[in-house]
Amino acid sequence: MIHVLWILLVIWGDDLLFTHLS
Repeated sequence: MIHVLWILLVIWGDDLLFTHLS
């Protein structure tokens, strides 16, 4: 479960970063 949460966190983090950069 921790691994899944980490993956989701990374994906969300990247998405937020891209949104901010855009």
